[in-house]
Amino acid sequence: MDQGFLVTPSSLADCTFAEALPKSAEISKKELDKIKIPGWRYDQIDKAVLDMFEKADVKTMPLPILDLGKKLNCVFISYGALGTLCYRVLVEISKDAFLLCFRFSEKTIILFNDRSNSARINYSIMHEIAHLVLGHSVHCPLAEKEANYFAQRALCPIELLEHYNINDAKSISEIFGVSSEFAKNRLRSVENRKKMFGSNQSQKTRDAIIKRFSPHCFLKSPEELIPQYDRIDTASFI
Repeated sequence: MDQGFLVTPSSLADCTFAEALPKSAEISKKELDKIKIPGWRYDQIDKAVLDMFEKADVKTMPLPILDLGKKLNCVFISYGALGTLCYRVLVEISKDAFLLCFRFSEKTIILFNDRSNSARINYSIMHEIAHLVLGHSVHCPLAEKEANYFAQRALCPIELLEHYNINDAKSISEIFGVSSEFAKNRLRSVENRKKMFGSNQSQKTRDAIIKRFSPHCFLKSPEELIPQYDRIDTASFI
């Protein structure tokens, strides 16, 4: 696995993740539950998240996902922008989002279902960015599990929940621009991670994240909290 922050498209297949996958090929939750990420790999993914924050100069929550993606050379295209017929085809590939990487282009295309709510789109796009950052080139349960963990860590860092004493699902949902279900799962993840690692979590990573996100990092106005995906000007990202 490449240790770098961003695997360039030229190092991947001609069109990674671009093949149309029927619904039967989607990985079920039951399959994902069977997969275990090694402890050392959690540390690598944590570092990859922090490296992404630093590279994209991210200092606010909720994550400015569109700006972040632009800094990673991502182009966003909504399913709806491609017409009704294409929408039906794209939903068959993924109900949420998928990415296209091309060997001879510096750009990565992320297609997403704009009929989902903003919190779900946030997660779906970050999940696809995770595949890019982690250098995944194979669609498999382990890659999906790692991308899920990356997205969770990026959208809602545990360090911020603990440091600023954010300990209820409603506040997490409002502050980080995530769904109520995600917020509840994140609280459970905090407790599970404490049980797994105790006080052995990387202090260096913890300090770096807390330093990056000051007490004034949380955006408050409704317009800032969640990106308006229905207002995307695709041309501005090309």
